[in-house]
Amino acid sequence: MKTYKELAEEFKGSLEDLLQSVNGKLSENQKLLTEQERNEKMITNNPMVEEGLEQLRERLRALVDSLVSELRQHCEAQSRDAVQALQTNHRALKQERQGLESIRADINALLQISDPLSFIEIFHSKRDKICKDLETPLLKPDPLYLNRKETFGVMDSRSRNFTADALVQIRQLKSRCCGDLPALDVNTAHPFIKISDDLLSATNVGRSQSYPDHPDRFDHYEQVLTLQSISSGTHYWEIEVQGGWRVGVAYNTIKRKGREDGRCLGRGKDSWSIRMNEKRLSAWHDNRETALPVTLTHSRVALSLDYGASTVSLHDVGDTLTHLHTFSTTFTQPVCLGFAVFSGQGVSSISIVKM
Repeated sequence: MKTYKELAEEFKGSLEDLLQSVNGKLSENQKLLTEQERNEKMITNNPMVEEGLEQLRERLRALVDSLVSELRQHCEAQSRDAVQALQTNHRALKQERQGLESIRADINALLQISDPLSFIEIFHSKRDKICKDLETPLLKPDPLYLNRKETFGVMDSRSRNFTADALVQIRQLKSRCCGDLPALDVNTAHPFIKISDDLLSATNVGRSQSYPDHPDRFDHYEQVLTLQSISSGTHYWEIEVQGGWRVGVAYNTIKRKGREDGRCLGRGKDSWSIRMNEKRLSAWHDNRETALPVTLTHSRVALSLDYGASTVSLHDVGDTLTHLHTFSTTFTQPVCLGFAVFSGQGVSSISIVKM
């Protein structure tokens, strides 16, 4: 039989274990509360969004003012040219009319001569000139009008430039709203790629997502780029990968339409990528493939970028980092992250999980 003291000590030990469990949960709960408060503050009091919207309004207003000014200048120039041509024609017609009125006056004067001999003499002296002057065809100016075809062509051209500039401004606002977090650009995503609501994951679902047409969208290669462009500094991301994929970087100028090699990540001079295809790894740049004699043993890779040194490295992420490949190049433009997720290899997806 245990004494009361021994039983009390045993119960106290149990309570201490429970206390440790409670303290652990309280600590975890406090971390979650802190995270929630931080997120709430970020969402409800984010001056970057408001400032970005104000900047967008000012820049779009400037673009509209510029568009209206250019169209007004074109219309005014066309009207000015037409008025000058009309004035020139008007002066020529008045001069022609003066000449005709002079001929008419000469003819009326001849008809007023009553002496036959004098009439015949004067008539013979003036007949040839009068007839020659009347043989001159009347001036008939070409019809003048405002060239609506040219005007509409200018409108179309300027509006396309305006639309492109507006899209750039909206893209910059999106990037500003994301802050330091990477975000996948839905407008670049191939129709088969489904983008998560937090813009951090891309999955090839093998069917069209009914995205609207967009000049930035890849229409053949199953790829997507990030909104942010990088032009300085060192950066590190960890990415969960599944199935068949490409992970790398590309210039924003990479072409999006068609199936030519330069549109595929790593198969042009403006992109660098690591490809996982049928469980084999290879490095790609400028349409040159380098088979990698390594095996990916985890489902997470790390992509590190040193823009100043123009290097891009990929590592296998486990308990330690295992180097897979490093590209050494010379960047001449800002770069963004680029991903491909292949069809026909089960579920293919990527998720940006850590910076």
